[in-house]
Amino acid sequence: LLTEWKGKETLWSSILFSLMLLVILSIALPISSFPPQFLAGTFWITLFFSTSYALSRGFSKEADRETLDYLLMAPYPRGMLFFSKTLAVEIFVFGIGLVTLFFFVIFFHFPLNKIFLPFLFLLFISSWGLVVSGVFFGSLTARARTREMAFYLIVYPFLLPLLMASAWASSSLVETGSLKYFTPWTLVFLFFDVFLTLVMYSLIEYILEG
Repeated sequence: LLTEWKGKETLWSSILFSLMLLVILSIALPISSFPPQFLAGTFWITLFFSTSYALSRGFSKEADRETLDYLLMAPYPRGMLFFSKTLAVEIFVFGIGLVTLFFFVIFFHFPLNKIFLPFLFLLFISSWGLVVSGVFFGSLTARARTREMAFYLIVYPFLLPLLMASAWASSSLVETGSLKYFTPWTLVFLFFDVFLTLVMYSLIEYILEG
């Protein structure tokens, strides 16, 4: 986090890409032609694409600077390295999500005032699944020569169910004013946020040392 905050390269590129994409979508999708529950999906498309560069970096900085091997020599479980990286990226992605949400409300006149807290909760559980998958596949492609291309080819199809679940949940939230916790899409969030976290925690050691 400190490295990203000092450089601000990924931060500003993510914010500017998010702003540019929202401007394009606001022009292509007139507000008067679509209901708010439909337009809610554009927020998740913007968030997923604007944070993909940050997710693709994963352990790439450590691999480029040849410090990854030194981290692996430290006397703590490899899973803790995965959790610390995931938590740092989650803070970054959640912050980008808040900035994106601010501009989204302005451009699309999104009715957020009555559903602010439930939407923040939805943003957290969705971004956590996004970050866990991104960090895992980022570590998987960290040592590859064409890691950016390999990362995008793997992660975008994999994250499609999470994108659909987030769009459906936000549309339902706009319509009803509350989140429905027991739906088929709930299984998608459970898969990405719980099951996938545990699986990747157990596999990260073999991937980083591979």
